[in-house]
Amino acid sequence: MCIRDRPERDYRYFRRLCISTILDTDLQKHFIVTNKFKSLLALGPVSVEDEVNKLLILSIAIKAADIGHGAKDLRLHKVWSRRVVEEFWHQGDVELKRNLPVSPLCDRRNRNVAKSQEGFLKAIVLPLYESFGEFLKSDVINQNCFEQIKTNCNYWTQEAERENDAKGTFLQETEGVLAEIEDCLLYTSPSPRDS
Repeated sequence: MCIRDRPERDYRYFRRLCISTILDTDLQKHFIVTNKFKSLLALGPVSVEDEVNKLLILSIAIKAADIGHGAKDLRLHKVWSRRVVEEFWHQGDVELKRNLPVSPLCDRRNRNVAKSQEGFLKAIVLPLYESFGEFLKSDVINQNCFEQIKTNCNYWTQEAERENDAKGTFLQETEGVLAEIEDCLLYTSPSPRDS
C-alpha cells in the first residue's frame, strides 16, 4: 500500500516525519540535534513511545545514515569522500562563476582534503555514532563502526602528513570515480542562473 493511499492523517504524519528528519541532516543543525539526543540519553531510559523522542531518534538514525560513509571500510569511505569533495568543489565552481564568495571546503584551489575529513570524522561522525550506539546498545556498532571510524581517521591523519610533504595519494587513488561523478553531473539539469 502506497503512503498516498493511507488516510490523510497518516499521510500528513509521515510527510512531517520525512521533512523534519531530512532537514535535521543539515550540518548547521548537527550540534543542536546531537546535543538534544545526548541530553535525552543522560536522563535515563528513553521512551520510544513519546512522539518528541521518536522524532529525535529517527533524526539521529537518518543523520547516521547520511554520514555513514565514515563508518564504512576504507576503500568505500574513500570513494564516498571523493564524491562529497567533488560535490563541494562543483558548488564552489558555481559560486565562483556567479562572483559569489566560495563556501568553506568548496574551493578546489585550496585543497586540504585530509585535514577536513579527519576533522569531520572526529568531530561529527564518531560522536554521533557513539551516542547512537549507546542508545541502541549494539555490539555491532561498538565493534565494527567505532573501529572502522578510527581506522579511517588514522588514514586521514597519515594522508594529512603526506599532503604536507606534497605526497598525498587520496586524489590519485580516487581518480577513477571522477568519470562516474561527471556522468551524474551531466544528468543534473542546470538552472538558467547557472548559465
